[in-house]
Amino acid sequence: MDNARSIRHKGFTLIELLVVISIISLLSSVVLSSLNAAREKGRRGAIRQFSSTLDHALGASYAGVWDFDECSGPTTSDRSGSGTSGTLIGGLAWSVDTVSGTGCSLLFDGVDDWLNNVAQPVFPTTPNVFTVAFAIKPDNQYGHVITPQSNGVDQWIEYDQSSQRIGMRVAQSADTNERLRPSSTGSVPYGRWSHVAISVNDKAIKIYINGKLDAEYTETIDIGAWAGLWAVGQRGISTNWFKGNLDQLRIYATVLGASEIGKLYAAAVGRSERLSAIE
Repeated sequence: MDNARSIRHKGFTLIELLVVISIISLLSSVVLSSLNAAREKGRRGAIRQFSSTLDHALGASYAGVWDFDECSGPTTSDRSGSGTSGTLIGGLAWSVDTVSGTGCSLLFDGVDDWLNNVAQPVFPTTPNVFTVAFAIKPDNQYGHVITPQSNGVDQWIEYDQSSQRIGMRVAQSADTNERLRPSSTGSVPYGRWSHVAISVNDKAIKIYINGKLDAEYTETIDIGAWAGLWAVGQRGISTNWFKGNLDQLRIYATVLGASEIGKLYAAAVGRSERLSAIE
């Protein structure tokens, strides 16, 4: 009899222990979930604060800023103050696939999608002095990311899927001294987000990938003016369609330095762990 009671007592104790373990496990999951949510909230808060500080520091040099965070509608606004809205053409779609994991991007189908009415950004063109930056998730297709429609002068920023790199094509004038200045092979893989920044300072071209200098060139020619309307997603004559996502498009009427581009990259991709390293 005593032995049976002892067994029953031990059985109840084991059950109670299992219940306690289950409760502790459940509470741990709840606490961990809350902690992760708090960390994510803090991360996003840090990024917003950092982005605001960066906007304040670089705001005077903005020539165009498109976040693509409207997430619906036929247009996207330029928040630089220039008032240059872009119109979504050909079924150009909004996407929640973004470089930072928040907001929206634009998804180009590589057939007939492009962003129209991006007026000529206001920056010096004789000579050219500007920086253009964007986040890109290209598909496996060659295409033009940006083309200034400047009176027959063939200049553009392209994505070449065969070498998985970004390139800037420049020319002295129409059909004269044309050349391509690319980033390193494999520097912008398709199917993945990358951040790109390209600065032009008269004859000097620098290409930054994910916040780091990847390639630089010094021209012997006078680069033609990057003037006219900027077509985003095609060559401007309904060819060379870009396929993939585009996010965080920025144009600056100045040449950003390596430190500024590092900060721009960190703010764009939402990597708060990099902020202290580049402040």
